[in-house]
Amino acid sequence: MCTTSDYVGYDRNLGLCLCKVDDLQDICDEECRIAQRNRVQLTCDGDDPYVEITDDSQDVQVNSADPVLCSTFQHVPYYTRML
Repeated sequence: MCTTSDYVGYDRNLGLCLCKVDDLQDICDEECRIAQRNRVQLTCDGDDPYVEITDDSQDVQVNSADPVLCSTFQHVPYYTRML
């Protein structure tokens, strides 16, 4: 939920309020985003969706994911997911 001063709109597809947020560049610049790109991956192919988390030493932890997470994530524009 947004405060009145943070409200900027409404996304009818997701049924969510859009709130004013900090600029991504201020939070995590391009170098930071590149470093994070493959750290957390959600794979929704097949009957058993899963999340892979890779730490700094390149160890990978795999966890099962709820199919609802995958269906929700499909509504996010592709370019947003790749940032």
